[in-house]
Amino acid sequence: MKILFFTINCNWYPHFVTELELMLQHKRKGHQVFVVRCLGEIENCISNPKSEQRKCKKCIKRFNRGIRKVKLIRSNIINLPAKSVSSRIPKKFQDFKELKGFKIDDANLGMGVISTLISIINDYKFDTIEYKDEIFKLLRTAFYIYRAFLKILNDIKPDLVYIFNGRFSELHAAIKACEKLSIPYKTHDRGANIFKYSTYDNCLPHSIENIKKEIENCWQKSDDNNYELGKKWFRDRRAHVDQAWPSFIKDQKNYLLPDSFDKSKHNIAIFNSSLDEYEAIPEWANPIYDNEIKALYKIFEDFKDNEDYHFYLRVHPNLRRSKINNRQLEEIRNIKNQRYKNVDIIWPDDPIDTYSLLDNCDKSLVFCSTIGVEACFWNKPAILAGRAIYEDLECAYIAKSHDDLLELIKSDLKPKDKEGAIKYGYWQSVRGVPFKYFKPDGYFEGRFLNENLKFSKIEKLQKQLKAIKKHFKKKLKSIKN
Repeated sequence: MKILFFTINCNWYPHFVTELELMLQHKRKGHQVFVVRCLGEIENCISNPKSEQRKCKKCIKRFNRGIRKVKLIRSNIINLPAKSVSSRIPKKFQDFKELKGFKIDDANLGMGVISTLISIINDYKFDTIEYKDEIFKLLRTAFYIYRAFLKILNDIKPDLVYIFNGRFSELHAAIKACEKLSIPYKTHDRGANIFKYSTYDNCLPHSIENIKKEIENCWQKSDDNNYELGKKWFRDRRAHVDQAWPSFIKDQKNYLLPDSFDKSKHNIAIFNSSLDEYEAIPEWANPIYDNEIKALYKIFEDFKDNEDYHFYLRVHPNLRRSKINNRQLEEIRNIKNQRYKNVDIIWPDDPIDTYSLLDNCDKSLVFCSTIGVEACFWNKPAILAGRAIYEDLECAYIAKSHDDLLELIKSDLKPKDKEGAIKYGYWQSVRGVPFKYFKPDGYFEGRFLNENLKFSKIEKLQKQLKAIKKHFKKKLKSIKN
């Protein structure tokens, strides 16, 4: 078999070493392994959006270290071809809809650009006119990669292609090239924890339908320990244990509720989501509302004169990393400015305990948040007003329309059976494949074949000297004090 890797994001270390891991596995099976690399030809990429020369050099050095460890033959390392320019790339787009639908040669490149720019500027509804220059550069890169990858695929004729994640513009373009030529591909990303990675056949890691099948297959193949592992995932999450990513709620205070909490009311907890990762993926489009913000306005307007109900909007703790001008936070501040008497907003860095809120409210409302399935496990009814990978597991009440949602909020809902939630927890606990050659040491560090490829010997020495200097500065400061 011929296996091709598109290895251009070496600065994102865990994902780079995942590709090295897979290369070595295929090599030891006797497969021909080819790798496409970047020597600075790409104008911008998700790991170096500003095209900083320092980052380019670091990426190239890291690639070379990794390839030496894998012992890939030089003739199987493929440089990107000369750049091609398209006059069909518009200088500006009037709105999101126009950009989302932008295609060249039937390949939708606009979606990847939107997803990339959302992640770079951390704004899920950026102004396409204001960011026209950034959009143009990203589209130019996407078109270049699309055409370059088509040529490489035609030359190599691989049986399988590996691409990290797939939602960013340059990676999305490579996927579109594979799809154009009907060449199978796998995307890869993190697994259940730092010791595992996951691969996905001919789809993005975010594919709802693919994950639904994976959850069922995982459960069917499970052993007698499946229930305990499924339950443990929920308990660990509540206990602030780090899992696939560090826990977002470590700074919250156990059992802390808002001062205004009144148990005599019908209390509804609303758990929103950070909208950056899924906004540009069509499968995740909300079937009821244009977006969460419009949904919140409609709900709060419909209940603004009903003093029997009180809503607590828990803004996702992940949004605390956002800048002050993040569109999503700005829109939530605008909701606060409406001064709804029966709405409290709990901000990302507020120490109010998410799980205490879940326990004490009558029901929870989510749009795609994982807390919807967690509510089921903790014997609380949850309403889902959007898409989620647990939507078919019978662990939440699914709203079909706005009127249906209002009726569910007003209804006396009983907790759903836990089995679907436990299936979900089990899948989250075991998903992915254990690394064989990479030994992680935290979320962003680790040794591949017993070597940390992030640093050369000189860089390691510089890092050690920097640490020693920092230590003595701290000591000197304490002596002076």
